[in-house]
Parts: sequence; C-alpha cells; structure tokens
Amino acid sequence: MGHSFFYTGNLDSQTDLNTDDLSDISDSTELSSSDTAVSAPRSRGYYEVGTIAAYLLRGVIYRQDNAALWNSLTEQQSKVQDYVMKLGVKLVVDDNEGYAYLRSLTEDEMPDVNHFPPKLMSKRQLSFNVSFMLLLLRHKLVEFDSEANGDTRLVLSYTSLSDLIMTYYGNRSNEVKLQNQIEGIINKIVDLGFLKPLQDKKAKGERYYEIMRILKAYFDAQTISDFKSKILEYQKVMADKNSEEA
Repeated sequence: MGHSFFYTGNLDSQTDLNTDDLSDISDSTELSSSDTAVSAPRSRGYYEVGTIAAYLLRGVIYRQDNAALWNSLTEQQSKVQDYVMKLGVKLVVDDNEGYAYLRSLTEDEMPDVNHFPPKLMSKRQLSFNVSFMLLLLRHKLVEFDSEANGDTRLVLSYTSLSDLIMTYYGNRSNEVKLQNQIEGIINKIVDLGFLKPLQDKKAKGERYYEIMRILKAYFDAQTISDFKSKILEYQKVMADKNSEEA
C-alpha cells in the first residue's frame, strides 16, 4: 500500500511513512519548476511582495542564504500570504529553523471563488531507496539536534552518506553497481533540494554535503519515533530483493 510524499515546491503536507508495506512506496512529490531550494542573490536591498513570491514559487527560501530577502519576507509575511493565496498556495514560515516554503491549500483552506487557479506544482515519483535515504537523513538531523552543540548545519562527506545506506545492503557482490546506485540516490536527493553540495569543502577528492533543514518539515514526529520499525521493514525488503537476485 503506497503512501503519498507531498510537497509543493514547497510542501503540500508532512510525510506520512506509516505504511503497511514499505517496499511499495509510491511517493507523489509535488515540486516547483526548479525542484530545488533557492539561493537568491545576496543584497542589502528591500524585496517587494511580488518579488518575494517569485522566489518562493521557485523553491524553499533559507535565512542563511540571503538575510535581506528573509527579513523582507518576515516583515511582510501577512502581505505575502495574501498574495500567494490568490495563486492557490499557502506560505509556511519556520523562523526557528530558518526556512520558508509554499504548499498547496487544503480543501478547507480554499477560498470561496468561482474559478480556483490550477495547481502550480507537478508530481514526481520517488523510488523506494530514495525514500528510505531521506528517512535516514531525517534521523541524522534528530541525532545532530539532540547533541545541542549550538551548530545548526549538519555537514556529511560523500563517504559518510554512502556508508549510511550501504549498511542495509546485504548483497555486495557487485561493488561497482552498488556504488553507482548509491551515487544515483544521492544525486536525486540533491536535485530535490534536501542535500546541498558544498563546493568550498572539497578535500582530497572527498565531497561534502549539507543536510538541508527543510527535511524536518517532511516527516512528522510519529514517523521519526517509528524509525526502528522502519529500519526493520527496510531490512526485510532488502533481504527479499537480495534473495531474488541471488
């Protein structure tokens, strides 16, 4: 029984990974046209409501990327909300985590109009492995935040990311094929905007990535509390796959 993994460029709703069959995940992901978080040009200027909305429609806005854009957004939050509501989306701002995004309006939130605008976000399917890797990254954020070291940016090397999911692969007979598959998973998550390559942290051929905190908005507390059970489900699925390939 598949489950829906929504987000409207932006988010539609929190992820619900409480499925009966994790191997049958069919993730309908609503994405903006760029599919990635937006790093707006750095500026000390003031951003008008329409300009702010344009950045939001392209993807997630992060406080750390552009303080001026973020300040303009928070100062005019109600105006931006009214503006984007006309487009059929809702503004969500998490000031604690430092990000803002748009999600589709629910049926209860839709205004009483004769002609409601069409949905702006397209849907995409996420593979089982990408879905599970996202859950692993979300759990890493939980562990990182629990350490309370004052740092809000979680950076991992490519090797660490690879090891994170490789642990659950029982069949490693074809190492090259496995590494190519993991590379594809990581690249897909980069495309989705959950991982950000850090060009300034390359060292001795190693690549580094920041886990973007918007990931916290995609998984509810119940999903994270059920992390151990999800791990067991995934291991069972991988064991079945390995036996089929043997």
